[in-house]
Amino acid sequence: MSCCMSASRRPNARVTTALLLALAAALSSAGAQGTAASSPAFRDDTVRIEVADGTLVGSLMRPRTTGPVPVVCILSGSGPTTRDGNSMVVPGRNDSLKQLAESLATHGIASLRVDKRWVGASAGVRQLPPDSMSVARYVDDARAWLRHLARDTTFARVYALGHSEGALVMSIAAADVPVAGVILVAGPGLPLGTAMRAQLSDSTRLPRAFYPAADSALAALESGRPLPTVPPLLGALFSKANEGYLRSLLAEDPARRVAALTMPVLVVQGTTDLQVSVADAERLAAAARRGTLALADGVNHVLKRVGGPMPAQFAAYSSPTPATDGAVVTPIVRFVRGR
Repeated sequence: MSCCMSASRRPNARVTTALLLALAAALSSAGAQGTAASSPAFRDDTVRIEVADGTLVGSLMRPRTTGPVPVVCILSGSGPTTRDGNSMVVPGRNDSLKQLAESLATHGIASLRVDKRWVGASAGVRQLPPDSMSVARYVDDARAWLRHLARDTTFARVYALGHSEGALVMSIAAADVPVAGVILVAGPGLPLGTAMRAQLSDSTRLPRAFYPAADSALAALESGRPLPTVPPLLGALFSKANEGYLRSLLAEDPARRVAALTMPVLVVQGTTDLQVSVADAERLAAAARRGTLALADGVNHVLKRVGGPMPAQFAAYSSPTPATDGAVVTPIVRFVRGR
């Protein structure tokens, strides 16, 4: 095993249908550093913070208003997904999280969307041995960003927002950082093992003959046993580069993490999301001590108003149109404003 991870060996443990489709195809001291973009409504500045392994980079979008404003820290989902919501392994860009930030700015809400370690502008963070990667490292990075915002007196309140797998990470990070609320957008509600078994047992996603090998690999990871050899079709999912990270994910129950939060929690879920279900969102909202569920009718996993089977949704993963839907933005604005 290599002493460090190359770009191709970064953990990419994905709990979603998108990963399974990829398998089937085989059959991240701070300071503003210039203005990246601007409009009459907002300015978008690059921000950097130092962590033990290097420099993490994000984009701080501020509305052009005076006085302290609330700020939302936005963390993207699994794999090599950038601060703007674009996967580095999917052609094109959907800009879903950038568009969300722009919409929040037009409502007087600031946001900091961040590149995870080894992704986008945070790619320079020191590489680590593959088996040392875990959810805890992403959580530590998220805490660093939240604490950075909490120290900034230009912000009235800080909120933590995670999209997809980022929802789990923010649920853990926010538990011991002073945030006013947590926003979970398209976040999985079931433990990873349960979700993966449900998806892998679907013969339209994985030929039935391969399910026993997948189930055996999951059982080994869950129990701490060595990862067995799997058929090539399953190699991308159960790779040695992903093993440590997968083990840490399999030990997590998203609903249990949400249940530990004492601050208000908003769960936002699209009804045409083929990667995370309404039932996932309901489980998270029910677990929260102070939870609110907002369903975005007709909205998919990348926050676009698109329905139909996955082939019909592919274009939305690679295009900025349609834009991030208002049915996602509106409940977040209301939550942050305390309405």
